[in-house]
Amino acid sequence: MKWFYDMKIGARLITAFVIVGAITAIVGYMGINSMGNIAELAASSYANQTLGIAYIKQADVDLIVSVRSSHLDWKRVSNRCPLVS
Repeated sequence: MKWFYDMKIGARLITAFVIVGAITAIVGYMGINSMGNIAELAASSYANQTLGIAYIKQADVDLIVSVRSSHLDWKRVSNRCPLVS
């Protein structure tokens, strides 16, 4: 450690900035790689979770259309036949 104390102030500052810059570069590289992971996980979560909600909504719409059409068919039959009320 004596060699560090024997260095001039300018050289110590440059060494410290280089070390801090290297640490920052490593952390930045790790962060960028993690962002790629996050994007993959978000796409997977969307495909596994959110699309199910869309399918349920479509099933509900199909059910409503089916009920309405059967209700309309029932009204047509009841209008033709006076015994059905």
